[in-house]
Amino acid sequence: MTQVRRLIVAAWFTTFFLIGCPHPQAPEGPPVVPDLRGPASSAQCIGACVTLRRLGCDEGQPSPGGIACERVCENASAMLPIACVLEASTIEGVRKCGVRCQ
Repeated sequence: MTQVRRLIVAAWFTTFFLIGCPHPQAPEGPPVVPDLRGPASSAQCIGACVTLRRLGCDEGQPSPGGIACERVCENASAMLPIACVLEASTIEGVRKCGVRCQ
């Protein structure tokens, strides 16, 4: 019986050696793209809100619920174009960032 076991084990190892181990399959669906922007710092949010208020944009004012622009920015920074707003110096520049600025 020992010789039969050795033969089975040898056949098993030979089979896996010849065909290789199964490769993991990629998950279905669209690829996940990591958000490389990361959370905004308080200083970035303050700067973006100051820029929006200086240009007269409603987005720089507190929300209808009374939440300050800076707080909204910190809580939703992954969805906001903060770096773009910080670089903008005109209303047109802010609008190119996707901010309505009305």
